[in-house]
Amino acid sequence: MDFLQLEDILVGILLTSDDFAGWNPTHSKRLRKMTITEINVPNHMSNPTDLTPNPNPVGRCEIFIVSYWKDFPWLELCLKSIQKFCRGFSGVTVAIPSRDLEDAANRFGQTVMDTCGWIKFKDYFEVEGKGMVQHMEIMARADEFVPHGTEYVLHHDSDGIFNVPTTPEDFFRNDKPVYLYRTWESLTGHDGVVSDCAQWREPTDAQLGFPSEIYAMCVNTQMMPIWFYQHYRHCLESVHGDLHKYFISGKNSFAQNRMDFTAMGAYAHKRWHGAFAWYDVENGQPHPRDPKRSFWSHGSITPEIRAEIESILSV
Repeated sequence: MDFLQLEDILVGILLTSDDFAGWNPTHSKRLRKMTITEINVPNHMSNPTDLTPNPNPVGRCEIFIVSYWKDFPWLELCLKSIQKFCRGFSGVTVAIPSRDLEDAANRFGQTVMDTCGWIKFKDYFEVEGKGMVQHMEIMARADEFVPHGTEYVLHHDSDGIFNVPTTPEDFFRNDKPVYLYRTWESLTGHDGVVSDCAQWREPTDAQLGFPSEIYAMCVNTQMMPIWFYQHYRHCLESVHGDLHKYFISGKNSFAQNRMDFTAMGAYAHKRWHGAFAWYDVENGQPHPRDPKRSFWSHGSITPEIRAEIESILSV
């Protein structure tokens, strides 16, 4: 099956916690066959029953989203969910290409111009035809976009809709940012490859310059300490030289050969393991939930999806 066929199948399909209802956490190395939705919507939670947030307040935390004009309808709904459910965050920074500023102003109004508001838009020059790989570069430069004094960055995507009350402490355990992971091997079942997530291992290793030990894109809402990015960039630059040139020289179409969450997580696991609270979703270990509904922005906002999101926002 090629990607275009896969895209046609996936339009409008959602991932729910019911997909995990039959999973037996006692079978630590046995993996049931994944639904096709799980391939593209990063939600590998197996036992999200640890619902006790970090008891101690954490530092100043900014939500960070990289977006562009085509995802603005999703972003609009995402920001509404953040305003409804998220408390205790210092604000939201949205990074968009400079060419999309006018479209953003038309849709979001004064918010785009208010650089000191709770929601702030920051622009960057996007190289023509390199939107996806440059998106990954901007994620690696999150500390250069969020306000001075930010201590933690919560990465989030335009197509993620928060659906429960959420605070920064929900993403911490033992005063450390939570990181969910599984082994690369667990992405392959006894009957062969069951998730195309496995294909990201080779480009992740190539990007980092060392073999990655884990698959780290189990969710796409991830908390990172502000100091992480400089170390991460230094790792990539030590392997590839100039960071910007490295990313924009990458393949922009599917399957990309530049990475974001998989490389960031594998680097954190290898070099800064003690700075995070690690939870192995492969063996059914109780772990914190993902407090959002994951959609797939490459599909349209169908009437059914819009109705579901509006129902979430009306609670």
